[in-house]
Amino acid sequence: MGGSGVGGYRLVRADPSGPDDRALPVPDASQRVVVEHPGGPLLVLAGPGTGKTTTVVETVAERIRLGTDPERVLVLTFGRRAAVRLRDAMAARLARAAAAT
Repeated sequence: MGGSGVGGYRLVRADPSGPDDRALPVPDASQRVVVEHPGGPLLVLAGPGTGKTTTVVETVAERIRLGTDPERVLVLTFGRRAAVRLRDAMAARLARAAAAT
C-alpha cells in the first residue's frame, strides 16, 4: 500500500521516546502457532484481552528478523486508533529488538 492516495495508510516507525526496559514477550503455544506460520495470509480471531496485539507484533518482528522487507508486511486492524496503537507497538518492539543486538 502506498502512502499516497485516498484512504492509503503506511506503517511508519514512530520515534521511540527512549529505551524500553521491558523484557521481550515469550509467546505461549497458541501464539507460537501464529508467529511460526510459514507465510501467506493468516486470519487470527480471538476475544478481547487474549493477546492478539502481542501476537501480531511478535509475528511482524519475527518476519522482519528472518529477512522480510518491512514494506511487504500488511497488518489490518479495525480502526484508526487501533492502527496507531498497533503501529506504535510494532515500532517499540522493533526498537527493543535492535537495541538487544
